[in-house]
Amino acid sequence: MLAALDLLRGDAKAEKWTKRSLDYNPHWGGVYETLAHYEIMRRMYTQANDWLQKSVATQPDRWSAQAELGVNLLRLGQVDASRAALEKAYSGDPFSATTVNTLRVLDKLKTYSVVRTNAPDIVTWLDPKEADAMRPYVEEVARQAITTYSNRYAFKPAQPVTIEVYPNHDDFAVRTAGLPGIGSSALRSAISWRWTALPAAPPATSTGAARSGTRWRTYSRSPSPSIAFRAG
Repeated sequence: MLAALDLLRGDAKAEKWTKRSLDYNPHWGGVYETLAHYEIMRRMYTQANDWLQKSVATQPDRWSAQAELGVNLLRLGQVDASRAALEKAYSGDPFSATTVNTLRVLDKLKTYSVVRTNAPDIVTWLDPKEADAMRPYVEEVARQAITTYSNRYAFKPAQPVTIEVYPNHDDFAVRTAGLPGIGSSALRSAISWRWTALPAAPPATSTGAARSGTRWRTYSRSPSPSIAFRAG
């Protein structure tokens, strides 16, 4: 915690506390996982990724850090690396609902139609059942949003803006928060924009996760017919 406080202050003394912790137990990756947690809280995903890599290198069986690494890589758009990290986390902790739910969504994303367009640089991930109808609309809305906010804040995205459209509310909730049945309404990060418009949904009755063979299943309320999408 002292290392995290110094890190948030921008104080180099954070290294002193991490060294102290590792001197006491050189195989404990929790000190780096804690620093990553606070970087994620302030949307510093790239920095968090570095801490998480150090955490699992220091303690390979720290499955919580391995799972968080997988989720964070997904935030950074590294889908294949994210899946590899999450699969590794599952091998050590098959009871993590967040890990299983995110892998389930990644399985769905493998079936999505992915198209990249220029001026501005946009990558759209759409359900194949609705891709032809939705893509022109999604690209136009994204183009207008990027132009508007780039002019307003004098900021030009350095990376492609990736937009994922989820016909199922729970898939969107898992993609952004790791768990279904929650009322995600608006989320923003330092390097990505997310927007969703959702009607009120009934409360979740129960959540949990399990794996059967190669299929990933999530136990929750019935899927909502609402549509949500995340751009990032």
